[in-house]
Amino acid sequence: MLSALIMIFAVNTFGQDHKTVAAIKGTWVYNSEMAPYEYQTGKVIFFEEDGNLKAKIDIDGYIIPIETLEIEDAKIHCKATIEYETVNIKLVLKDGKLSGDAVTYEGSIPVKLEKEKE
Repeated sequence: MLSALIMIFAVNTFGQDHKTVAAIKGTWVYNSEMAPYEYQTGKVIFFEEDGNLKAKIDIDGYIIPIETLEIEDAKIHCKATIEYETVNIKLVLKDGKLSGDAVTYEGSIPVKLEKEKE
């Protein structure tokens, strides 16, 4: 169920698309209408720590870490464990927005993210 949740990212930026890394740093609000109700909205926070890009999902204070994160040509691939299930997340950065799918054993769940205004 938490499958739709998606995204807390931890990544080593070595060999990554640095332009995309710079563009995604910050807080993003996500919406996933096909996810279970309690996971339809939340935030994904991309931040740098010890020279690495990391991210986490925040759903009303419930924090989920992203275990792997790869960035290449404005495409982001990552994994998170949500309710004991591995969720593969594939996003694309286009026109300042992120969109893609969270893939679970139950299928693919569309997700959209917009950067929060600072």
